[in-house]
Amino acid sequence: MTMISRSGTMSAHPLLPQALQDDYRARGLREDTTLAEVVKHWAETTPERVAVHVASGTPITYADLWAKARRLAGHLVDRGVAPGEFVLAVQDNSWQGIVLAVAASIAGVAVAPLSSRVSPDLVLTIADRVHARVVIVQSRLLAQEAWTGPAQQLRDRVGADSFIIQGGDGGGGGEDPTLEALSDTGAGIDQRAWDPGRPCLVLSTGGTTGVPKSVMHNEQTLIYSARHFAKATGYSADDVHVAFGPYGHASGSLFEVYMPLLYGASVIPTRWKVQAVAELIQEFGGTFCITVGTHLFDLVRLPAGAEAQLASMRLMTSHAGDDSLYRETEERYGIPVLRVYGLSECMGHAISRIDDPEAIRHTKDGVPFDGIDFRIVDGDGNVLPAGQVGEYECRGPSSFLGYLGQPEVTAAALTRDGYYKTGDLLVYSAADGNIRWSGRMKEIIRRGGIQIDPIEMATTLTEMPGAEEVAVVSAPDQRLGELAVVVMVSSQRPTIEEVRSYLSERGQPKETLPDRVLFMDALPRTEFGKHHRNALKAWVAQQG
Repeated sequence: MTMISRSGTMSAHPLLPQALQDDYRARGLREDTTLAEVVKHWAETTPERVAVHVASGTPITYADLWAKARRLAGHLVDRGVAPGEFVLAVQDNSWQGIVLAVAASIAGVAVAPLSSRVSPDLVLTIADRVHARVVIVQSRLLAQEAWTGPAQQLRDRVGADSFIIQGGDGGGGGEDPTLEALSDTGAGIDQRAWDPGRPCLVLSTGGTTGVPKSVMHNEQTLIYSARHFAKATGYSADDVHVAFGPYGHASGSLFEVYMPLLYGASVIPTRWKVQAVAELIQEFGGTFCITVGTHLFDLVRLPAGAEAQLASMRLMTSHAGDDSLYRETEERYGIPVLRVYGLSECMGHAISRIDDPEAIRHTKDGVPFDGIDFRIVDGDGNVLPAGQVGEYECRGPSSFLGYLGQPEVTAAALTRDGYYKTGDLLVYSAADGNIRWSGRMKEIIRRGGIQIDPIEMATTLTEMPGAEEVAVVSAPDQRLGELAVVVMVSSQRPTIEEVRSYLSERGQPKETLPDRVLFMDALPRTEFGKHHRNALKAWVAQQG
């Protein structure tokens, strides 16, 4: 691989013992390289290979990608973004997001990506936390009334020249610089301040109604995760990766950027609309995608003839769906589906083996990657034998660098020897090496792969005018797995639209808003005076 100038020292991982980090490097589990080096290599060796397929547009080759990223990196440096400082990006999945990831690696800066579905208030919160020096916003958002004030606040914070829009005018008034123009103009720069150990990506997670946690990663953790995910799936330069994972989540900001670029593959960034995705697969010869159960549910319900549209697909991965969805997808399309278990704090993390029998692949959540240390413990921290359910703790080459600006939260999430306390209940099978998710230590609603904290949501809604008692519980749903249902004692009996609006105004992301609101004269309670959640779930189920 063509090398880029490597001046300066490399940052060490702040949460793992140095001896363990040295062991990872000796075993080939830690690569001292950057995304910029990877893309430069492909641009020089296979410049005409397609890096990004653009729907209704000109494909972007690896030479094009490298040139655009170098120019955008130059503009970031011109705007005074120093190594290690942050660019905040609110985007859809797009070629622009891929260019930004490479440009950030060239410039040595970090990216805080957020989905275009998040609330403007959350964007302001994250902008303050990361001390954003540049802000990039999807242009269509600026035409929305809710964005008028926040957009101006962001301009005031970073400077008008550092508030960049993506996608043309779209409500920006034509006064703001566009990401497209910046990536097409200027001389461009080569990589500066090489340091794959420096934080480069922050994913905001959890805190569905409160302050989210900002999970820090560097290029070493990201490349390890992408490399081992690729090895488990037989990924290669021949793959055409259909990328619809949410931007700002691990799938959309790691596996659908780093993994295809590491292997010189092609990627098709898009949003999830099942028929449109099927058509893109047929048009570009898609071979691979990362899904959740909701996506599989939609795929198996496509009309007759979809088999031909998906004929080029060789493999899918999935999680957070009913066991039957994996079987139904394989039976209809003949496409193997590998189940995965993932964590923002320890990327990757486990994946099924393609040669395992269906009875294992369809019911268990995978084998942890090489280098991942894990244990399953009881409530006192004692390690449990295989076959018993307990809290899953782990550490490895993909362990996060901590929560940005939240040292107390970071410390509380780790054991003294650096294991991350996931809060997930898992069971390990010694016979086949697989783990299986069995629930959460605290109540969590899992809807379409998104985790919703019902306690936080209920706490916020107790402040709603007229609310006397509030609980939020799950209800089973065939497509999404679970729905979030608000059960309320209220003198005003708000509509579901009013409940959703109230939560949105307080910063809750759109994808975590509740699905229904129901009313009772009094909520059932246990003998200890707490809301009787099982009784509430049973009552909700009876309401249809």
